[in-house]
Amino acid sequence: MVLGMAVKGYVDQDHIAWAVISRPERRNAWNSEVSRLLADFISRISNDEKILGLVITGDGEYFSAGVDLREILSAGDRKKIYEIFDSARKAFESIALFEKPVVAAVNGPAYGISVELTHLVDYVIASKKASFAITGARLGLVPPISPVIGWINIGVRRASYLTISGSTITPEDALRIGLVDEIADPAGLEDRARSIIKEISKSDPYAVSTIKRVIAQQRLRDIEEGFKLIAESALREDTRKRIGDFLSKR
Repeated sequence: MVLGMAVKGYVDQDHIAWAVISRPERRNAWNSEVSRLLADFISRISNDEKILGLVITGDGEYFSAGVDLREILSAGDRKKIYEIFDSARKAFESIALFEKPVVAAVNGPAYGISVELTHLVDYVIASKKASFAITGARLGLVPPISPVIGWINIGVRRASYLTISGSTITPEDALRIGLVDEIADPAGLEDRARSIIKEISKSDPYAVSTIKRVIAQQRLRDIEEGFKLIAESALREDTRKRIGDFLSKR
């Protein structure tokens, strides 16, 4: 099963679903198409009892360069900005509401919204080639998940520092603070993700789905609020100037 250029979705022979962010020419930057296709893929597999779980990864050298800044800058009005981030909200809610295990296999550098995604999955494996940075604040964008949920995972002070500084951290540092659960050799990343899904699948499906549903219900309001914050921040003239200046230097 392949859902389009921006997300490659398929189910392997082990009944594990894979969602691969695939915009390698843009370092897998997250745009509205990624949001729509990811949410659609998760919807398609949600009622398939044979599927053991979902792995989210990136195509090529990057996990994701974060939100597509060119799409934000080209959005001409409030309505379009809100449509972009509402689409992302739906994708994130789909991840949170998926009642089977979700593993993020971070194959390379992860920026911005793709780091935010890791706060909503059940297990994060980082390649030794990975790095992590939540850079939105440097451009005037308020990260949607770290301020409302991420601090629960890694602690208030660490979440605050990473989001307001935009600092890049290594996979070793990410492991130390609890942002990731383990580090793997690049060649073994996918196999390790499979093994985690298979291990969790030994648990009772009803118990797993119930636990995940309870956790998700606690998060949904925060996810909605977080994406309102980033949408409002994207509308600011200073933010748009910062984004424009950043893109002009690339």
